[in-house]
Amino acid sequence: MITETKAIILSNRKHKENSSILTVYSEKYGRVSYVLYGTKSKKTGRRMAFLQPLSLVSIISDSKSSSDLQVAKDVQAESSSLGIISNPYKNAVAMFIAEFLLHALRAGESDLPLFSFLYNSVKILEFHPGNIANFHIAFLVRLSNFLGFTPDANEIRKTSIAMQTYSFFDLKSSAYTQNKPFHRHFLDKAESITLLNLLRINYRNMTYFRFSRAERQLLLSQIVSYYQLHIQG
Repeated sequence: MITETKAIILSNRKHKENSSILTVYSEKYGRVSYVLYGTKSKKTGRRMAFLQPLSLVSIISDSKSSSDLQVAKDVQAESSSLGIISNPYKNAVAMFIAEFLLHALRAGESDLPLFSFLYNSVKILEFHPGNIANFHIAFLVRLSNFLGFTPDANEIRKTSIAMQTYSFFDLKSSAYTQNKPFHRHFLDKAESITLLNLLRINYRNMTYFRFSRAERQLLLSQIVSYYQLHIQG
């Protein structure tokens, strides 16, 4: 059956001499992989340059529900994505996010709210005119909402003195706690306060969050560890 869907490219790797495998997150089918033949032809070859990580595309395929690898009959770039491809900083962020999603998103049914979030995030990255140093941090914080394990800060926000009582953040249970957990996956009080502030970050206010390069790398490492605890494998 011939179908068409919007998709976001997560990876594009050479398969054989004249074909590539595109792994994407699609609007209709969630995460799926397609084999694209004829990559050395003039028609398809010119498009391959635009099939980069986080490129927005439309894929026409001959879908077979019994196959793990679908056949793409045509792939059209929705836009040139030049705003990302031509900017080394945006391109580095796009490659990181695409690689992260490649590990974090499992094959399964479509999730329209998640696809919409990813799609809009790519658009914002492409056209954002200002500092994007915290873009990947904002992306990962917001992504947890759609994957079902966003940190629970409800108790902390109820009163101004709550932080004195709830001194630890349990990374496993995704919640602030009064007592130190019996495992090693938790944040101390200072780190828990940083997390509470970080939960407010989004694409509109991300430029107001000031981190040194070392602080940003540490935050990123902690966020990735948090995802590893909640996504099997």
